[in-house]
Amino acid sequence: MDIDSYEADIIKRDPVPCERLSAKEREQLLTEIGGASQSQVMQGSIQAYFDSKMRAETLEKIGGLRKCNSVRPLERFLIMKESVARKINRARRGTSSLKEQQQLWDNAHAAARRNSAQAARQV
Repeated sequence: MDIDSYEADIIKRDPVPCERLSAKEREQLLTEIGGASQSQVMQGSIQAYFDSKMRAETLEKIGGLRKCNSVRPLERFLIMKESVARKINRARRGTSSLKEQQQLWDNAHAAARRNSAQAARQV
């Protein structure tokens, strides 16, 4: 069979629809086939969520999706510089982005407790 007739046959056949797996199916694949534990799956999904939020925040810093091409090179450089500085600091301290997120949450909880304690004293 030559390549032209092979490609023609493929086009004539009904294409297999590409469907995304549901969250349950992905989790099942990761645990049963991949050998990942439930906690690893949960940590991975949390990390993916935070990473997507960080990408969205970075995109907002440069002016959003429509304006990202019109940002001056100096602004892009400054944004990349901040990102690299964060990564170098994490590498120097030996922390991961997950540990950094946890530290931010811990600091936020501590600040909220201090604020509520101060508000209770003032009342």
